[in-house]
Amino acid sequence: MRLKKKWLAMLAVVTTVLLLGACGSSSESKIIGSWKAVADDKVTGYLEIGEERLVNREESMTAEYILTETQDDNFLVEVVNPESGSNVFLFEGYFENKDKIIVVKTPDGAAENNELVRVDNIEEAKKLQEKEENELAKEREDTKAKTEESTAKENDLPNYVTKEDITKQNLDGLVEHVEFVEAVDGDTVVVKSENGKETVNLLLIDTPEPNAPDGGQEYASRATNYVTESQTGQTVLLERGQPSQDEDGNTVGFIWTNMGSGSIGMLNQLMVSLGYARVANIEANEVNAKYLDEFQEAENSAKQEKYKIWEYDGYVTDDGFNPDF
Repeated sequence: MRLKKKWLAMLAVVTTVLLLGACGSSSESKIIGSWKAVADDKVTGYLEIGEERLVNREESMTAEYILTETQDDNFLVEVVNPESGSNVFLFEGYFENKDKIIVVKTPDGAAENNELVRVDNIEEAKKLQEKEENELAKEREDTKAKTEESTAKENDLPNYVTKEDITKQNLDGLVEHVEFVEAVDGDTVVVKSENGKETVNLLLIDTPEPNAPDGGQEYASRATNYVTESQTGQTVLLERGQPSQDEDGNTVGFIWTNMGSGSIGMLNQLMVSLGYARVANIEANEVNAKYLDEFQEAENSAKQEKYKIWEYDGYVTDDGFNPDF
């Protein structure tokens, strides 16, 4: 049983063998290299592939492998059980590009958000992974402090108000209580209103997309995690845009959330202030762009402080985010 679990743990990374081998005239030469297995934007392991054997360094295990092409242009990877000599199915997938493989099936069934990514050096990749994990852990611990710091730097922007100030901010009749359900990504959430569940695209902001064609972008998972961890279990206020839906039928609007100490703040602008999002869709109509000046001021502050997405010059573009980072 322990042996079986160890081999299944190699599943995600082993896929690389399959897909790379399918891309060129010589499978043996294409599959050779070092690979990183990623599931739901989290690194699950590393694999070294030679001409005849693959090595799972975390488990200190090696095995012969078999690469088979299917009729639907996908590929299957099997490893040879060293004890019984039988072939064990590990993975089915397809080759998205020379450095990335999409996993579509595992021994447990259909797979989602699993991929293998080529790395030049496993040790360097591990160091980078450890650094990112430490930064994310510290980020989670310091979220409250950073939020207070950001709001102070914004000189008490009008979106940070007490509940008693809702009327003064002209929000009467514009907001409704909804239950936060989940974060789809950093700029899209699901809430539950009197009409049922609604997908809400947050107006005036854009965050990196974890499911973009080029793969999970820098800070995509961090933005999603921040919204999830800060809003789960909360009842928030939804200020609907005008019109209230986009061309896909999703709700558009602003989310006002409890900031503690009897005050509320706008999630849309908070994402900009903390450096998770850039200001976008500035061509929106006058109603939907009424907070634009405050958003742009928050963006300028985050840019100056090099928060999150502004850490690397050239990562944020006029159209979104540079996929080469």
